[in-house]
Amino acid sequence: METFERILVACGPDLANHVRPGTAAETAARMLWIEAGGNVDQFVRWLKRYLAGDQPEYILGWQLFDGVRYHADRRAYIAQDDSLAFLDRLVAEAQRLVVLRRRALRICEVGVGGGAFLCALSRRCAAAALPVLDWLGLDIDGAALNVAAINCEMAQLRVRLIESDILAELETDAAPDMIFAYPPWGNRFAPGDRFTGTEWELFHRALPQISCYVVGGETRVHEEILEQAHRRFPGSEVHIFNDYLPQSEIDRVLALHPNLMVEPCGPSMTAFAKRG
Repeated sequence: METFERILVACGPDLANHVRPGTAAETAARMLWIEAGGNVDQFVRWLKRYLAGDQPEYILGWQLFDGVRYHADRRAYIAQDDSLAFLDRLVAEAQRLVVLRRRALRICEVGVGGGAFLCALSRRCAAAALPVLDWLGLDIDGAALNVAAINCEMAQLRVRLIESDILAELETDAAPDMIFAYPPWGNRFAPGDRFTGTEWELFHRALPQISCYVVGGETRVHEEILEQAHRRFPGSEVHIFNDYLPQSEIDRVLALHPNLMVEPCGPSMTAFAKRG
């Protein structure tokens, strides 16, 4: 079989010059080469799609998250490994809640997207023998929920998927014990948006835009989750992954919500936590 390096050179400079060693493009191209199984023509077609802006997961139709393959297509966000520390934290919080409340839990994800994260959490909770009565997945994007339905069925996860702007469509008599989210924080309309001019900009432009960009500021979705949860589900605990939010924005949200805490989530990120 031809080696990746030889095939890349044979593709010509128009393609090869965009796949530099040590870049995300090289990682993606190697992934596509492996999946092409030696079919050079297939690899070249896929590489052209990638360099035009398609993501490898959408090209291949699957994504790998927490060691499991999930269906992927352009209707839903691609779950990122930088959220695995948040996954660890949620399992620990669920363990604490089961002991505290002495019953099976109702767990809700706001912004469930394609469902990979929710499926991973359910698998980890099952491995830890944590009783969960109901899984709920909410998203503003009905097309993304169709992808979540595919992945939840593949994972044999019984879940209620609800098209909803934050928590608006969730009945108040179905109060979750835990509400969690990994919200978007890109602000395309602000000068100096931190995605602009980076590989992250290309990545996020390929995804459903509602899953990446926020109208109203980087923390607008974080704040709406906190406000709606406080108003409609005051007994629910809330955990929100902060990803790469700047400290100034984190401090501003903390000042608005006196009962809110910010806690480490992995070596360099944090999460908001509002406990009951």
